[in-house]
Amino acid sequence: MRFFHAILFVALSTGAAQAQILDGSLSGLAFGDGVEIARATLGPDCRSISAFDLSAPRLPLAAERESELICWSYTSPDGLKLDTLVLRFADGRLAMVEARGENVTALLSAEEETMEYAGYIGHMGPDDAVVIDGEVAWVVRTNDMHSHPFLGSTPIITEQGSPAAAATAHKPPDLVFGASLDEIRETFVPQCARSVEREISPPGLPNQPEKQVQIDCLGFPYAGFPRKVEAVFADGELALVWILTGKPEEPRVRDALVAAYGEPVRVEDDSEVFGDGSVVLRKDKPEVLFLSAELIAAFTEQGPE
Repeated sequence: MRFFHAILFVALSTGAAQAQILDGSLSGLAFGDGVEIARATLGPDCRSISAFDLSAPRLPLAAERESELICWSYTSPDGLKLDTLVLRFADGRLAMVEARGENVTALLSAEEETMEYAGYIGHMGPDDAVVIDGEVAWVVRTNDMHSHPFLGSTPIITEQGSPAAAATAHKPPDLVFGASLDEIRETFVPQCARSVEREISPPGLPNQPEKQVQIDCLGFPYAGFPRKVEAVFADGELALVWILTGKPEEPRVRDALVAAYGEPVRVEDDSEVFGDGSVVLRKDKPEVLFLSAELIAAFTEQGPE
């Protein structure tokens, strides 16, 4: 129903295999490294290194805490020069690298197809995904792209405070089921940091519309973090909403849903259903799903894809 590979996004895997970032071209760093191991690995290639502990996680990949190492004036063993490398650690393990400088496009692989989406360029290899916006690049595990951590830069580098991301897990109020594309473009889309509108062909909704259109909204605040929200239209009317989350944060997303809608009315291995059946916490893929009334029965019978 949704084609993440074609647009720089893939479903989150439960695997956590440790692999060198970009085949070792960034000083031999590896996802999953601890802070001190990463500091020792990176140290010889930096003018200096600063360490920070954030007061609250900024990455959906972090269950409880986030910390950072910032490498100033980086030169790789291969001669790549960057202004900074920010190593972001989720619960003590390296989860993302944010690179800044005019040479960040050198992180793209000649062997991988370069793709464009929402103003970003990048590629996904078997282990690493690289996403570039101007002179900023984010490197994450390919299997972690689902959580879209690259949308938020460290506030230490950007000199910005933490965003006022809404803690509530209620459905965004401007996403009214039955609303038209024009209405959502006017009321909801301006709240997105970036947005993309595309037609899904063939349609994959269980009510079998003749035409299915999706608005991808990037950077919308939901349950405490900037998220990707997918608003799906069946024959021109809003029919369902997906909000992508991170697997490590599933307990806190669930707590937020319980606070908003009460205890789940049905609990399965791969999902929990809240309220009248229109709110679903997916556990096979980390997402929150909001269903219009006409789709509740169809999704209950068929299950989300």
